[in-house]
Amino acid sequence: MKQIKPGRGPSKMGLAGSVIAIVFGVFWTMMAFEMTSNHGMGGFRSMSIFPIFGVVFIIVGIVQAIYHYKNSYGKDEDRYSIIDIVEVKEDEKQETVNTSKTVDKDYIYCYECGAKIGREYKFCPECGKDLR
Repeated sequence: MKQIKPGRGPSKMGLAGSVIAIVFGVFWTMMAFEMTSNHGMGGFRSMSIFPIFGVVFIIVGIVQAIYHYKNSYGKDEDRYSIIDIVEVKEDEKQETVNTSKTVDKDYIYCYECGAKIGREYKFCPECGKDLR
């Protein structure tokens, strides 16, 4: 099996971007929590969903950082591949089968709606388009 793997350069850039996303998520969470801490409606805080976006940002950043770190600094066999190319042996190749129907010369197709129509029609019975 052949594999196409990302280069170490793009993986290091992705790692740096992930760290920036984590830092942004931390600041977002702190600022959103500070801004929404005084708002509320009874027992439910209506604005408390905004800090959750920061937490999600942090989690996604951590997952991406782990992925890019493994691709940047891991051994070649441990790195994730973009595409896996599986070689097919000659005996495993399947014969291609023509599954298309035979051409039916008694019918044509409408240029407007694609309906299958007999050749004797001058107008499409589906959409009314002139066929001649």
